[in-house]
Amino acid sequence: MTRLGAALRKVVSRPTAPPKPPSLDEIGRALDLDQSSLGHDHLRHYESALEDLGRSPRSIVVVAGRHPRATGLAFVRRYPQADVHVLSFVPGAVRPGDPATLRVQPVEDVDGVLDALAGIADIDLLVDDGRHLKSEKRRLLRECLFAVADGGVYAVEDLHGLTIDSMLDVPGEDVLDLVQGIQRRRVDGSLGDVPPRDDETALAAAVRGTVFRPRLLLLTKEGEHLVKLREDAPLEPIVRGRRGEWLEERRVEESFDFPTRVDVTTNRPDLGRHLVESIRVPELRVRTYTGVTVRPRLLRVHDGLVLPETFRLYRHARMKSTQLVDTSQRYAQVRVPDRSAPEPLAGTYYDLDSEHTGTFGHLVTEVVSKLWGWRAAREAHPDLKALVSPSDGTSTLPRWFVDMLDAYGIGEDRIEVLDRPRTVERLVSVTPLFSNPSVVHPRIRETWHDLRDSLLTRSSGLELPRRFFVGRAETLTRQCHNGREVEELFARHGFVKVFPERLSIPDQAALFAGAEAIAGYGGSGMLSSIFTPDDIPRFVISPEGYDAMNEFLIAAAQGGSLHYYYCPADVPRGRSWSSAAYFSDFTFDVEKDGPDLAERLAAL
Repeated sequence: MTRLGAALRKVVSRPTAPPKPPSLDEIGRALDLDQSSLGHDHLRHYESALEDLGRSPRSIVVVAGRHPRATGLAFVRRYPQADVHVLSFVPGAVRPGDPATLRVQPVEDVDGVLDALAGIADIDLLVDDGRHLKSEKRRLLRECLFAVADGGVYAVEDLHGLTIDSMLDVPGEDVLDLVQGIQRRRVDGSLGDVPPRDDETALAAAVRGTVFRPRLLLLTKEGEHLVKLREDAPLEPIVRGRRGEWLEERRVEESFDFPTRVDVTTNRPDLGRHLVESIRVPELRVRTYTGVTVRPRLLRVHDGLVLPETFRLYRHARMKSTQLVDTSQRYAQVRVPDRSAPEPLAGTYYDLDSEHTGTFGHLVTEVVSKLWGWRAAREAHPDLKALVSPSDGTSTLPRWFVDMLDAYGIGEDRIEVLDRPRTVERLVSVTPLFSNPSVVHPRIRETWHDLRDSLLTRSSGLELPRRFFVGRAETLTRQCHNGREVEELFARHGFVKVFPERLSIPDQAALFAGAEAIAGYGGSGMLSSIFTPDDIPRFVISPEGYDAMNEFLIAAAQGGSLHYYYCPADVPRGRSWSSAAYFSDFTFDVEKDGPDLAERLAAL
């Protein structure tokens, strides 16, 4: 063989490089997308941003106001290993033969977009190509940026729409004003606030970098954020959407309207918006989690989700927890991140945890409201234990907490104290039957009655008054300046002043179980009224800023009458909630409300 022949053989036998796949822009041009270089030329920038990730993109989301399927196909064909979700404001659907990784989901509004995002994990690119209304672009950025993974990109298309009159549906700032505010906060150093002092600061802290291109804004995301999940929404579709297999959810009872059984009067109808005649109770669900992470003080986080059990006030428009840093209405971060691997906890556990285990009021209103599923769960899991955090700063539970659970058949040997993060083999939880300010389920009376009957068998037989006024210890907040005058008025009508916390739990149950009328200052001392007979009269005296509805919700389930007197406080109630007003000392207005109260007491 000649040298030339050998060289030719080498060239011929050399493996050829595989053809370079078409770029995202080339695919977009073939699909006639105006995001390609045929029009606005956005697709090249998306491809470049995804290359900068240093990894294959995992999930790509497009909020679409036009040609949803074609837009989704462009990304699927360029990134076949990624899940591509198109959340579409306009009709459009996948067709037979489309890749399985393409999903087109219809949405009606921004809330629909946010609902859909909860079921999508690991978003490396989120594109706002929606209807381009000023209000929607602004709100989408405020909320949806937090859905993007750390280092991922949030893109806002068609910035020129901010100059089109038909897009300017609301006054005030637009998305560019919002971004300028983000940049100012990054420059002036206000991002050092921990936790962020407002939503704008939290938003700015979630932006690592900002790049403007013609008609396009690209924001690089900083940090990981968690989706806050609501109790009164099904969880299983969200977990399934994120390809999770760690939840079994069973619906026990449908939601319905519960007519309250109590006749209510108040001296301040303007403050009594929660003193309603009907309560919409939630669906009752039983959830069984496998391998989820639990942290003390009711923090339940798994797979980028803050589980519903975390939020004791689950009907609030904006759910919060002391263990989270709130960043927006739908998203949060763990206040004290723990990067260490949680220790495993073998066995099956029933979630009876609380943010505030050391406070009696939280036991009565929150822990007791979850007891209803215990017996069925124990039947299914004979070795079941209750999972509870210790009191703040301790490794133990208050004696009265243990006594209350024991009265329901949960002995101390059945309680697992959660003093550090753990990964639980199996966790059972249920929908709470009681939640401030607007939830009480009528079946909670069964739990209250069972507790009362059990505790009465353990009471001391102490002679107790039938009419009593619940006082408030001088060491506590919300002191009534003219309390002596108020208490003397009740005393003239046969009410004896008592301090329930000075009695054992069984004797507290006996005190309230024997009541024919009760009165007192709003607060935890009144909460043993869960043990009272049905249909008795109740009187509550509180500062105007004390907006807890515990006494009303208990009465709503038990019936009778409730007379609520809101009083002028040292710290007046403002337009927004404040702890200063909530805990403020106050003065009962004898001149204005005294005659009405005296008349009602005389009628008993």
